[in-house]
Amino acid sequence: MNIALVIDDPARLDFVIYELLKDTRELDNLFGMHAYQGDYKGSLVKVFFIGSNKDSVALRTEDLFLFEDLDLIVNVGYCYCWHDSKRVHDGDHVLVTAVKCDNDYRSLLNLNDFQNKKSLELDKRLEKRILDLSKKYVENLMPVSCYSVSNVFGAPPLPSGKITSPCFDKKAFALYEIALRHNRDMICLYAVRDPGFLDVQHYLLEKRQSDLDCLIRLALEFIFRCSC
Repeated sequence: MNIALVIDDPARLDFVIYELLKDTRELDNLFGMHAYQGDYKGSLVKVFFIGSNKDSVALRTEDLFLFEDLDLIVNVGYCYCWHDSKRVHDGDHVLVTAVKCDNDYRSLLNLNDFQNKKSLELDKRLEKRILDLSKKYVENLMPVSCYSVSNVFGAPPLPSGKITSPCFDKKAFALYEIALRHNRDMICLYAVRDPGFLDVQHYLLEKRQSDLDCLIRLALEFIFRCSC
């Protein structure tokens, strides 16, 4: 299975290619992206570093779909949420999200209706689908799983310790739109800072890793499971 790990945080690229992967080698520069290939538990993983700008991430991801023979792309990054009326920039907590654009998911999603949030019935069905998928794909990897909150549709803050209705952040929506257009699978794993998830706090303290380090490790575990 040909799988790519896409990272948009330069501070964590070295962590992946030097600490997590073995026998890492640099690939030819591809579409302006730094590309690497390494071994993770016997699985071959390609790593692409792309800019953190929303448009850049979407554009480069589409390049990968078009020119790389990949079965799956896993995107790893940050997604911020609002808490107590102020944005949380630094924290020790992580919320893991995973959504797969499979056939069932595509059958639920009408891009125009969902983007404009016209259909409450669609919202409810999509929320259940996303949460079910999230729980399935991060099972046994992290103690908490749900979809991240963003302010794209004026979503309320994430209540401490509770799962709320899913809303796409702009970067994730752009990526899913591309995946749908190319009939490919896309997994997005985001670190969302929220002080309410104590189970996750304990996980991070135990692992002694920052939130994004844990998230990248989780993404590689996910890749490993997919390729077995």
